[in-house]
Amino acid sequence: MTKMIVIIVAVVAVVAIAAFVLMGNNGGGDNPDNPEPGSYSFDYRTQYADEFDYMKQTRLAVLGNANNDTTIDSKDVDFIKSAIKGGDISYKENNNKYAELYMCDADSNGVINSDDVKFVQNMIDGKVKTIYYERLFNDGIGSYTPAKKTYLIPVHRCYARTAVLLDNASDNISIVGGDTQCNEAEFLDVIDQSTLVSVGTVKATSAEIISNLVRDHSDGNVVVMTGSGSNYCIDFESKGTRAQYLRFITWEGDALTGLLTSAYLIDGVGNPDAKDGTGWGQAKKYEAWYMGYINEIKAEGSKVAEKDKKTIIMPYLADTYNGVKIRHASQTLTMRAENSAENLFIENAGGKNLSYLFGKGDSYGRVEYSAETFKQNFRNNDLDIALFMGDHALVGSTQAEYDETGSDISKAFKANNIDDADIHLKTWRLNGIGMIIDQIVIAQVLLPDNPVIMEYDLETIWNEYLDIYGAPRDCNLAFDNIMIFSEKTYHVET
Repeated sequence: MTKMIVIIVAVVAVVAIAAFVLMGNNGGGDNPDNPEPGSYSFDYRTQYADEFDYMKQTRLAVLGNANNDTTIDSKDVDFIKSAIKGGDISYKENNNKYAELYMCDADSNGVINSDDVKFVQNMIDGKVKTIYYERLFNDGIGSYTPAKKTYLIPVHRCYARTAVLLDNASDNISIVGGDTQCNEAEFLDVIDQSTLVSVGTVKATSAEIISNLVRDHSDGNVVVMTGSGSNYCIDFESKGTRAQYLRFITWEGDALTGLLTSAYLIDGVGNPDAKDGTGWGQAKKYEAWYMGYINEIKAEGSKVAEKDKKTIIMPYLADTYNGVKIRHASQTLTMRAENSAENLFIENAGGKNLSYLFGKGDSYGRVEYSAETFKQNFRNNDLDIALFMGDHALVGSTQAEYDETGSDISKAFKANNIDDADIHLKTWRLNGIGMIIDQIVIAQVLLPDNPVIMEYDLETIWNEYLDIYGAPRDCNLAFDNIMIFSEKTYHVET
């Protein structure tokens, strides 16, 4: 019999800001033979041989990060010097070479030359007035002007997570406003909501209110952290708000890219050592903590021989499964696909995702399926584990409610002759910056006999996260306040 472990994971829908990124035109200089800094925009997807994968892009999406690591330092200066030994590299004259090395074009003018060496050195020394970074969708290369004091307005939950960490890390960074639809505990339970000004909803943000906030905080930058210009704060740059708009890549499963990029722009220029008391310093601490677990899990997962890798599918938990009603579930029949964070987490832990059996995932990292196709694919393929995921299905649930859900899933499996299944129920109230927990849980499911992985204690790791995030341990985010696992395993036999 095939043994199947089922986990229900509460993960909110990946928002549109995680979709495939298309660079647009940022405007050109008056003289195309001598382009001005910031006058050139580039479709950075062309650096990949295959379809663009936002899970594998550079983590620090700031031009000048020439060697594609996660800081800008003397190594980038040396990298650019080496790249231009044979002469300048122009997009106009050497498109392929430029596409390969476009992160060297620190001043974003379409030519990689000695000016970029000087530009990066000035970034390191804190002497630049403008920095260029990769925005998203068709917004083109963005620019940012740093200041000593920064007031943040996150418009969307993904940006709110990043903003809270930066606010907690530095006295020079403060959240002053936000959208009314952000209901993430990371935002609501850590930031004093009475001090914030509502700027409207995610897609109906008020330019007038933002202008008023700019007026009231004239001693620094007012920065709106938001999504693409075609969907969020549309044309606000031209509406006289005088705020700066950061439109950077970030989402629930890959918060590290957004955190590092925004932290560097806001608080990292001239701070290569990532000092304590700065947003950039705390972002680098988070990176070291996060990647420490990721790298250790990948090292253990790589020890699994190909023939021993467990095969997995990751359907969301629907309120009805194969004709049986599932209590405390609320999702539609979709499945986490190969272009999702969960897929990456499974690969890290030495597993295989068979979601491709159900078709290609959309830009949200999901693919639709039916109960019947799930049953057929389960029977026709050697599946070991199904990660059933619920959309906040069991948030705040009691053990009794877990038992009800486990009983319902057991009945659904029995009714469809799916047997010998161990069902483990899990929910999670948060994701984004705290989503490393999902990676660890998936690893413990896939590698139950691995002493390194099984030694991880979730409460200890969660408290580490609270400390880095800047949340007090007695707030609503405390580990004891969140029901994560059912205390029982539900075994199914027909």
